[in-house]
Amino acid sequence: MGIPQAVEMLKSRDERNITRLALVMAPNRVAETLTSWEKELSLGPLGSLKVSCRSLSGHVVPHGLDNDLLLGAINAFIEQGMPENDTVVLTLRHLCLLSAITPGGRQRGAVMASLNRLQGSSFRFVETWFRAGRGKAITEQFSLLASFRVLEDLDLVEVETTRPVQSDAVLELVLGKPLARSIREGYTRPLDLSVYRELSQPMVRTLYRLLSETRLSLPAAEPARYHVPVRAWATHLGMHDFEITKVRRALEPAHRELIERGFLKDATYTGRGEQQQLSYTYGRSVIAGADPKQVAVLTARGLAVGPAITLVGQYPEVEVQRAVTLFDSLVAGGYKARSQGGLLTDILRSPEKYLQAGPAATVPQSGKEASGRGKASETSRDRALPESPQDPLGAARGVLKALVTQEKLTVVEMKTCLDLLKQGRVSMIEVALLSVNTRKSAAQQLGEWLARPVPLL
Repeated sequence: MGIPQAVEMLKSRDERNITRLALVMAPNRVAETLTSWEKELSLGPLGSLKVSCRSLSGHVVPHGLDNDLLLGAINAFIEQGMPENDTVVLTLRHLCLLSAITPGGRQRGAVMASLNRLQGSSFRFVETWFRAGRGKAITEQFSLLASFRVLEDLDLVEVETTRPVQSDAVLELVLGKPLARSIREGYTRPLDLSVYRELSQPMVRTLYRLLSETRLSLPAAEPARYHVPVRAWATHLGMHDFEITKVRRALEPAHRELIERGFLKDATYTGRGEQQQLSYTYGRSVIAGADPKQVAVLTARGLAVGPAITLVGQYPEVEVQRAVTLFDSLVAGGYKARSQGGLLTDILRSPEKYLQAGPAATVPQSGKEASGRGKASETSRDRALPESPQDPLGAARGVLKALVTQEKLTVVEMKTCLDLLKQGRVSMIEVALLSVNTRKSAAQQLGEWLARPVPLL
């Protein structure tokens, strides 16, 4: 098993429960006696929530940098194909890269402390953890990180964590089962890590993620605005007992940085004392500035101009390209969508539902799921791809030739893919998804496909 040592991660994904519920307290420092908290709030587009956290290990509750490490663990899980055992193995350096953290000596110690807090804290969700597979919020209790170990290279021999760890130390991380399941079910959204890593402090990064999540649930009008009581917002961010004046002082640098970067247009307060309200106005950069070429690509596939502009403004170009590639492969294979625009929107918003596709691939219906911003509907049914598409190899050749041109595949590998497709050992969906793999992961994927048995006639 190989572990990438350096990756320039221009895109990332955020698990939406983690961000929406603000499970990791935003402040960079908390009191040494803070070993539990609970909150029950109603936050408009973020919904009603009832969550509690308790440290089981004597550590303080997760806060600050822990949110970045959790993001890195989530993306390592996605990067490694969402393993069924919920486990990822990677170097500390690679975890830092996925977390937008510079892997220096001081940070290595902070990372280990963070992992201990994440493993040692239990969260309870009362009809609050959204289960995409059921289309509703459910009650759960678990640790976000079920366990972690420091290994001796790749031979899976555990070493003492009391020893100083180096950046090339190998970590084994096991995600909590409900978290891993949520990622597999596609309850995620894009996060541009090239922007995220430029934000200065955990408070700014947490606020950026939380406001990005809130933006998805607001009307499409411009400029978008979100209004929230200051006391409820402070509690949600982990400033449970702060006086309002202290809350405002803590938020002010984060607001200023997000305004300077154009993410927010302004953040204003109204009212007095405990009754104060905070109003955010999003910057037009959230939607405006969408690449006309990318908009044209989406409108040519059934989307109206307005929704196309919104999606291009919200998603990185690579995410749009992946959705279009997968959409084209499904249509070329003979799939008849009830709404082409709805199908394309659902692929873009919830690609993990389609990453699960295997040789006997199914595609979720697009109608209700697309209008529900990626949340699966309880009443939806999977529709199987046609067993005998009109020209499956012709469609596959088009996708594979493009990959060869982009130097993501060799000609030999292209021919191997076509042979596997003829034998029924891979699906058109899997072939299309090679377009978003790196050169190394494409070779690894081919090796896995070749190990599959040839179906019996």
